[in-house]
Order: sequence, then structure tokens, then C-alpha cells
Amino acid sequence: MTEHLMINPETPPVIRRMMESGDFARLSGEATSVFMVLWTFAQERKYPSIEEIAEMAGLTKSQVSESLNTLEITGYVRRAYIPIEA
Repeated sequence: MTEHLMINPETPPVIRRMMESGDFARLSGEATSVFMVLWTFAQERKYPSIEEIAEMAGLTKSQVSESLNTLEITGYVRRAYIPIEA
């Protein structure tokens, strides 16, 4: 008998796409961690700073910046400039 593993059907579509396309395997562990932190914040419509992402992902700010560039190139994130209310 062969064991088969399946993606949970309740997995969010973007994460499911990452897994099925093989992008999860191709992205660095750092980029995957940064994506997961961003996805968690997005559920609450919050926009974390690079420092917050670094702290939550256990990475340096430069690792976060590099990961954000990779995620932007692959189309999983896009940069948005949101005015800060005074």
C-alpha cells in the first residue's frame, strides 16, 4: 500500500498555488517565512514594518529585504505605499 499525502482543501488559494506550482520548493526558507508573516498580517489588514517581519520570522532586516524582492519578482507580493496619518 502506498501512502498519499494531500494538501488540506481549506488551505488558502495562494498558498495552495505556491505548493502546486513548486514555488514553495524553489523559494528560500527565508522568503517562505517572510511570506507567511505577511499573509498572517494580511488577514487582519495590517502592514508590518521590515523590523516587525524580521522579528517574527527570526531573520535580519537584510534577509527580509532580499526575501521581499524575491517575493515581488515571483508575483506573490507587491509593494504599496500607504500614507501615514499624522
